[in-house]
Amino acid sequence: MGTAFLHLIAQWAGATSIVALFGCIVAFALALQFSRQPFAPAAAAFDLARRLALLGGAAVIVASSASTLYWWWRGVAAGAAVVAIEAGLAVATLLFTVAVRALNARAPRA
Repeated sequence: MGTAFLHLIAQWAGATSIVALFGCIVAFALALQFSRQPFAPAAAAFDLARRLALLGGAAVIVASSASTLYWWWRGVAAGAAVVAIEAGLAVATLLFTVAVRALNARAPRA
């Protein structure tokens, strides 16, 4: 795995997180509008907003890890800093996994 591949992963994951953020905001705004109407698909819009939030969170974790490894591989980041950052990302990933399980457990089933 070369540095160019890590750089592309970090860039695309970062872009994915931004697009997911905007999509989440739009889906949530639509869900709020739909929740006031009797036959509108509010549940589906809330579900879409939730899934986009999960996608964005996962993309941020991937972008952070890939960019940290990229800068370490290029010799810019110190090894101790990389270990600390990646350990923090591992904890964040564990907490994110717990949050995803909690959100999926509370999500309504169709």
